[in-house]
Amino acid sequence: RRKMRWLPWAVAAVAMIAVGALAAAIVSGWTSRSSPRVLRAAIMAPDGASFMFYGDEAGPPVISPDGNYIAFSALDEHGAVKLWVRALSQDSAHVVQGTENAKFPFWSPDSKDLAFFAGGKMKRVPVNGGPVVTLCDAPNARGGAWGVKNTMIFTPDTQSPIYEVAAEGGTPRPVTKINEAVHTTHRWPRFLSDGKRFIYLAENHNLPVSDTNGLFVGSVDGGESRFLISSTSDA
Repeated sequence: RRKMRWLPWAVAAVAMIAVGALAAAIVSGWTSRSSPRVLRAAIMAPDGASFMFYGDEAGPPVISPDGNYIAFSALDEHGAVKLWVRALSQDSAHVVQGTENAKFPFWSPDSKDLAFFAGGKMKRVPVNGGPVVTLCDAPNARGGAWGVKNTMIFTPDTQSPIYEVAAEGGTPRPVTKINEAVHTTHRWPRFLSDGKRFIYLAENHNLPVSDTNGLFVGSVDGGESRFLISSTSDA
């Protein structure tokens, strides 16, 4: 009986601790949601450099999946084209070493690495420093994407289908098939969130304003792609 008298008080103490923890969690969640995020929306070219956003050797800006960084190609004062990365909360960008002549960059799903094309190869590099890894041949690439299942899809040449390769490198395999009676190229692939399906642009170089040019949905499993909408640009 003497021990049982302590039971209500013990239950009450546990209940108070639980209520306190819940209140702290609610306040913490409310505070984190209401805290403003710093965002430097004016993105200027680095000092002495100029953006390389357009053309066959371009490095258009790409935002990291976590929304915190932007990567782009720029031509510096010495005439060298390199990849630059800037935190969107900061005012300045830094060069990613080993990315000379890089074009068409794209991010890893965890926002820690960048893939790009240079010297007829597809490569990857950690954004905060590390060795550049050559993955496979890409003589005249037209875009790529890095999926959540740690595979990449890319167009290695101007008139080729889309290929898949492991993010660690290896032998690429085609995942689309060009109907040469209709199109001459599949390019600018973009993974959907399932890491399996992707959107790409199919075009005919000889008929640049054809209704058959447009966006298609494909899959790394292969098979027939599905027409989505007429277009002359990527998604």
